[in-house]
Amino acid sequence: MSSPLSSLLFLLFALFLTLIFEIPYLAIWGKAFCNKNFLKTAIFVNVISNLTLNLLLKGFASLLSPLTYFLLFVGLEIFVVLFEFWIYQKIIKNCKVFLFLLTLSANLLSLFFGSLILFFLF
Repeated sequence: MSSPLSSLLFLLFALFLTLIFEIPYLAIWGKAFCNKNFLKTAIFVNVISNLTLNLLLKGFASLLSPLTYFLLFVGLEIFVVLFEFWIYQKIIKNCKVFLFLLTLSANLLSLFFGSLILFFLF
C-alpha cells in the first residue's frame, strides 16, 4: 500500500507530465486559433480532468478486478477527451473536426508518454 505522500507525488507528477506534453502540443499544432485565452483554458481544463481521472482511478484501484479497472480507465479517458473538446469548442467556434482531432491526439500523446514515464518511476 502506498503512503499518502507517494500518492500525492504521483498525482502531482502525473499532472505535471500532462501539462508539459499537452499544452505545448496544443500551442504548436493549434497555432491557427490558439491564443492566451485558449491556452489558459487548456491548462485549467487539464488540471481538472487529470486530477479527477487519477483520483477516481486511485480510489477504485483496490476495489476492481484488473479487467474492470482497465475498462474504467478507458471509459474515463474517453470521457476526458470529450469533456476537453466540449470546453475547447465553446471558445473556438470553427474547425470542430480539427479541434476534436487535436484534443484526441494531445491526450493520446500525454497518455502514452506519461504512462511510460510513470510506469518506470512509480
